Amino acid sequence: MNWANRAVSNISAAVAQRLVDRCELKFNEAVISNISNEGFDLSLQGSLTKAAPVETRIEFTEPVKVEWEGSSIAMIELPFIIAAGGKGVPNYCPDARLIVTDQDKFTQFSIFIFTNPSFSWTIFTDKLRLTVTSLGTVFENISLRKKVEFRAFDGLRNDQIGLRRFEGLNLGEGEGGVGSGGVGVGVGGGAEGSGAEGGSGGGSSGGGGIQIEIDSEIPSHAQLGLDLGIVTFTAKFKGVTVGSLTTTQNLILSPNSVTKTHLTGRIVPQSGSDLEAPVIEELFSKYLAGENQTLQLVGESVHPPSGSGLGSSSPSPHPTPSSSDPAPAWLTTAIQSLTWEVVLSGSGAKAKV
Repeated sequence: MNWANRAVSNISAAVAQRLVDRCELKFNEAVISNISNEGFDLSLQGSLTKAAPVETRIEFTEPVKVEWEGSSIAMIELPFIIAAGGKGVPNYCPDARLIVTDQDKFTQFSIFIFTNPSFSWTIFTDKLRLTVTSLGTVFENISLRKKVEFRAFDGLRNDQIGLRRFEGLNLGEGEGGVGSGGVGVGVGGGAEGSGAEGGSGGGSSGGGGIQIEIDSEIPSHAQLGLDLGIVTFTAKFKGVTVGSLTTTQNLILSPNSVTKTHLTGRIVPQSGSDLEAPVIEELFSKYLAGENQTLQLVGESVHPPSGSGLGSSSPSPHPTPSSSDPAPAWLTTAIQSLTWEVVLSGSGAKAKV
């Protein structure tokens, strides 16, 4: 009799395993919040279909493993599921927690999703518990292995960041201004310029260099959403650092959206080396001559807010980064992999000089 019971149990377990194997798990959106070096919260939207013909309770008795390109990079804690008989869960929207298990691999993954159009995960567990609600029958240690795909950020660009407004290069001809031998740019109140006669430009605020204000639109076709907080970019021209730009409010990337953002910063002479001076002079002189100039914005740092997500009703619009709460290393490295191009239109430069 015991042998017969075991045989029936084994057959039933095999059927339960086949039902799990044939079900389809898909996600069309994932919103990330509460970001830390150890992981983050996930609000997922998707579906679980082709489930069992009878109502089933599916329990994840331990976190599922997340595999990317053959490596286990994280675990996800998921709540239980009640799958309707024959229907499954057409609107599967769990709140989950992702825990990073391999920092190096997860950093590589983070770079990948910011610079590529899509990615896929394989989620796996062999500790699934299935309960047939009507019978009370429980099956332990059922395996689940599913591949899920998402559209990723793809560099957050569409040829170039959409520049909607640029202002700042407004040099006066008073003290300093445009030198007779080139462009004069003040440095800390001194009269240092790239031309023969330097000085303080009318667009500066006493700190040397020239203030820049940029309104731009950032396209994201990703199915992922997250609040990056305050983001800083290094501005380069032909490989030479000419300043930095920082978002004035949290850079919030919602799934499949276009994000409007404002960046502010300064273009200033840097080290003043003999090798860099001609490049700096070329940027200013050609811009002021009415020629378009292209800057490269390279990701430098990021400060995501803690405890708030895209749907939070009370995130601070001007979060203050704290040295005691550093940005996750994997996210900082991913942001540093981004390079955007911004064209400074020289069409209005002559009129402003």
